[in-house]
Parts: sequence; structure tokens; C-alpha cells
Amino acid sequence: MKRTNTWILIADGGKARVLVSEGRGSKLTEYVKMRLNADDLPEAHVETERPGRVHESAGPARHAIEPRMPHKRQIETDFARHVARQLEQELSNFDRLVIVAAPKTLGDLRQFISAAVEKKLEATVSKDLTNTPDQDIPGLLGDDIKL
Repeated sequence: MKRTNTWILIADGGKARVLVSEGRGSKLTEYVKMRLNADDLPEAHVETERPGRVHESAGPARHAIEPRMPHKRQIETDFARHVARQLEQELSNFDRLVIVAAPKTLGDLRQFISAAVEKKLEATVSKDLTNTPDQDIPGLLGDDIKL
């Protein structure tokens, strides 16, 4: 009988990692290829210059252009999109997926994950456990999620 390979994605707006469970009671191991960091994205370093300027229509005054979304929030959204793409690329490596993410990140991930990844989605947990040691994760997920 084939073991069920369950991935546990643990993420927030700037970091993500995947822990792998190869069956009930097995030790969680980290899938190193899925250790992601928002600082590694090229978009994270875009805001190094002053914002653009516009002229006032009635007078000589000039104003800075406000971005549509704060830079930090834009990076978090771009990072969630990147994580969702990585899950799509690694689709054949897991049978089930559990997403444990900070509330904003979870909402972003739900928006960006593909239908194929969603079919394998077993559960979502709205908690920020990115700084929690791997061995403590199963106890914090509760009885509803069977690893």
C-alpha cells in the first residue's frame, strides 16, 4: 500500500516552508526546495528611489504619487503568488496539502492557488506558525488534521 505524502505549508507574508509527512505517525521532515523568502524576490527591492512627482493642475505645486498599495503589502501579495506558483510546479510531489498561514497570507494564497492544487488541499489553518519549531507543529494543528 502506497503511503500518503502530506505537505504542510507554513507561511506568512515573508517566509514559507514545507514540512513533509510520509504517513501517520511519521516524523516531519523539511522539503528544502520549498524554503522560500520574500527577500529573494526581485520585486522586494523595487522601492529604492523616491516616488514619482506630479504637477498640480491649478498652480505650481508638485506632489509625490501615492502607490496604489503600500510597498510592504505589495511584497506580501507578490510572495503569496510566488508560493502558489511553486506549489503548482511541485504538484506531483505531494498527495495532500495542509496550509497553515497567517490570516492575510492565507487569504492571498486562496486567491492564487490553482484548481489542481486546490483539489489536493485537505485543510487550512489560520495561524502564524512560521517561527515554531518543526516538532511542535503537529500538536498545534489540533485533532482535526490527521497527519
